[in-house]
Amino acid sequence: MIPIQNLYLMLCYAWDRLDSLKIIETGGLEVENLENLLSLMLADGVASLLKRGLHKEYVERADDMATLRGRVECGQSIQRMLFERGIARCTYDELSEDTLHNRIIKATVDRFARCESVDEKLRNRLSKLRPMLASVSSIMLDREIFDRARRIRLFGIYALMLEVCQLAFDYLVPEAAGSGYRATEFFRDEKKMWRVFQDFVLNYFRIEAKQYKVTSSHIKWDAAPNADAHLLPRMRTDVTLVSDTRHIILDTKYTPDLFKPYFRKNSLRSEHLYQILTYVDQQAGPNAASGRPVPEGILLYPAASHHFDVSYQIKGRDLRIATIDLQESWQKIKGTLNALIV
Repeated sequence: MIPIQNLYLMLCYAWDRLDSLKIIETGGLEVENLENLLSLMLADGVASLLKRGLHKEYVERADDMATLRGRVECGQSIQRMLFERGIARCTYDELSEDTLHNRIIKATVDRFARCESVDEKLRNRLSKLRPMLASVSSIMLDREIFDRARRIRLFGIYALMLEVCQLAFDYLVPEAAGSGYRATEFFRDEKKMWRVFQDFVLNYFRIEAKQYKVTSSHIKWDAAPNADAHLLPRMRTDVTLVSDTRHIILDTKYTPDLFKPYFRKNSLRSEHLYQILTYVDQQAGPNAASGRPVPEGILLYPAASHHFDVSYQIKGRDLRIATIDLQESWQKIKGTLNALIV
């Protein structure tokens, strides 16, 4: 299993939130599981938000009022005979802390405060934060709420908190009795862990490899013009690193099975090799035509039991298949990544 401190740093890179390292202090508590880590990040983040003041937005309100404010709802006021009582139904905008993002944060605080596998000190700390969010409405979280929240541009600690809340939403599920929440096997979910791993590697190189232009890029099929070209599958790289002298296409894989048995022997996974070879092959033609560097491919796997780093030349294309041990010290992890592109 990936050490929690390493996972924390991976998440900070994956979410492009390295600035949070100055806000979240993981060293003050032994965080032995993901729910403790997320709870700690949430508690420290909310404390920071409360200290500087929760974000406010103009929210539409409607009240029966003796002093007119905003827009008078004449139809409702007449229908309810409010004018006869010296009041009117008014709709107005009010600057409020009761925003969508604050509601998501409050709901997530409540979830972790009711999760038994979270450290008791952390649960108590979260419970003490909840009354400080009294001005924020309680909501039930669902996927659509997070989709709405992501359509609003966020910065700083709020961007980090949304990532924490989204991961918590995916990671915590209600208890069967309905009294609290329990953690799922996040590390066993290959799809979710692959996404974290992919985003971590992409943003690590984007931040640390200044000598390259780092993107996740679309590769066009090197095919003759054809009316049916839209039927060809899209090719998008996990990571593309380009400099004046190199063009590296890096594909990340997150699977416990690095090899496939073939006639009583282990062999590299053919589907992974075919994919990276296709990416490199399709990029080679356009690069040659424009005088850009010959593309090369890297397959990168996280692995602790099978450490290997091998290179091949297939059809004149340079391919490298390597592993990275995410259980190692952070300095060794950085060293392994840096060695891939030197």
